Amino acid sequence: MQLVKQKNKTHVLEKVFAPYFEGKSHSLLIKGQPGTGKTTLALELLDMLKQNGLTNMGFYVSTRTSFNSLCLQYPWAKRFMHSENIMSFLNSNSYSSGSSAVIDARMGTADGLQDLVINALTTNKNSLIILDSWDSLAKEFDSNKRIKMEKSIGTISETQNGCVIFISEEPAESTVDYLVDGVVTLDRKKSDAVTMRTMSIDKMRATEIDKSQMVYTLYDSHFNILNNSAQHKYLNEKKLFDPIITRPGYISSGNSILDDILDGGFESGSVVFLELDQSLSDVIPTTILSNLISNTIRSNGSALVVAPPDKPSTNITKFVDGYCSDSELKNLHILSYDSDSSPLTMDPQKNYDIFNNKYAQLKKNAFPTVISIDYGKTIQGTTNPKKTNQFLMNQMRQIRKNNDVCMITSTTQQTDSSFCKSICDVHMNLSLKHGSVLLQTLRPFSGTFGMSLSVENNYPQYELIKLV
Repeated sequence: MQLVKQKNKTHVLEKVFAPYFEGKSHSLLIKGQPGTGKTTLALELLDMLKQNGLTNMGFYVSTRTSFNSLCLQYPWAKRFMHSENIMSFLNSNSYSSGSSAVIDARMGTADGLQDLVINALTTNKNSLIILDSWDSLAKEFDSNKRIKMEKSIGTISETQNGCVIFISEEPAESTVDYLVDGVVTLDRKKSDAVTMRTMSIDKMRATEIDKSQMVYTLYDSHFNILNNSAQHKYLNEKKLFDPIITRPGYISSGNSILDDILDGGFESGSVVFLELDQSLSDVIPTTILSNLISNTIRSNGSALVVAPPDKPSTNITKFVDGYCSDSELKNLHILSYDSDSSPLTMDPQKNYDIFNNKYAQLKKNAFPTVISIDYGKTIQGTTNPKKTNQFLMNQMRQIRKNNDVCMITSTTQQTDSSFCKSICDVHMNLSLKHGSVLLQTLRPFSGTFGMSLSVENNYPQYELIKLV
């Protein structure tokens, strides 16, 4: 099951690191505890620089792993890497332009490794060398010799227009921290049962840093920095939404990745609770809802949306209008306080009657219906929460009986979410961590996913990638 399209991975990586390397920086230190993805990031940078013509050759010098082990962990690296040992490398004068060598230095001496690095830099202009790990390579030198070697590597790298990436597991600042042009620290912590990986940019000389801390994942053995896009780009040309046909007994979410996560989409007759972080932009949940709506009405179904008191009906229609045909849009019904055809009032009982009548009209046909209710805003607007909950309970029974799907949204800080949790079949949580939107599927539990907005197909949509 493929849970992400890899095309955006390179784009985000380039956006963060390309300006740094294009600015003629010649050294980078990647720090972090074991298992944080330091080697993964270094290999991704080597691949990026080669593909963009920013380096002619690459050398991965390892004191920890063999070429075969590296290829087992990173199958994609075989595309641009080949095996080499220390002795054959030291006895060779040059390598063919465009190649990248994995040099197994586990049996090398300290002096031999120093000769290797100097030789690689001096005989191959515009080359990139990854030293993994620098701690192991330099531990046999005393502090004075280590500083001298680090300065020599930096100087030669600059004069040869090359670049050196140091990988280190030393948590404290060392001499190399002060000598390199850039320092990146990778971290991994558990937060609310979620393993969060964060990349901190400690320094990047002569490079503007828009965001110093980012969330990343090592899904599919790649270094994927989450795209923090929280707004859709303006579309000059709109396209009809591409409906997804899912298996019988299910209604598609309108997103193929979420359908895979939920093993086919939302089961017919289910109640979905989408719990929202208060700091989230309205665009995030509206995109999820509009994809569900567009997919349903483009598949001969209907949609009934109960808008909250503080949101006009256009909040939904602007995400659907133009992406469905005029005839299909007739199957979208919005109950709102600014509506002329089905206006809601400040009288809850009248609103219950309006909803019941509209839903009954829709069920005169045999097509499935998706319903959306903003529970938090509805409860805030009533003086009798118990009566509102009873009304919703009755409606959920009817929705299940009709094999429809209801999506209830509520902001965590607005109201007690225990009622929504008690009646839902699917529970999802949307939160904001370090500027990245995270979607967590809690019932059924499927993990946590980074979410980013996209208009690649000329309509608002979103992409998901699992945090691992």
